[in-house]
Amino acid sequence: MGTREYLSRMNKRALSITDLKSAHDDDVSYWLAKPPQERFIALEILRRRLFPHDAVSGRLQRLLEIAELPRR
Repeated sequence: MGTREYLSRMNKRALSITDLKSAHDDDVSYWLAKPPQERFIALEILRRRLFPHDAVSGRLQRLLEIAELPRR
C-alpha cells in the first residue's frame, strides 16, 4: 500500500477525548496491530511533514584535505 492509498483510507473525521495514559496505551496497541509496512508508511508521512524535501536535500559539503607529514 502506497502513501496516497494510506492517506485516502484514513478516517479524517474520527475524534475521541481521553486522558494521556489511556491514549498512550491505545496508541501502542493500535500500532502493534498494524503490519510493519503500514507502520513504516505512517512513519514516512510524519518524517515528510517534519522535514520537507528541501530541508533534507541540502547537505553538508564534503571537504577533504591531505596533510603532508614531515619525514623522520
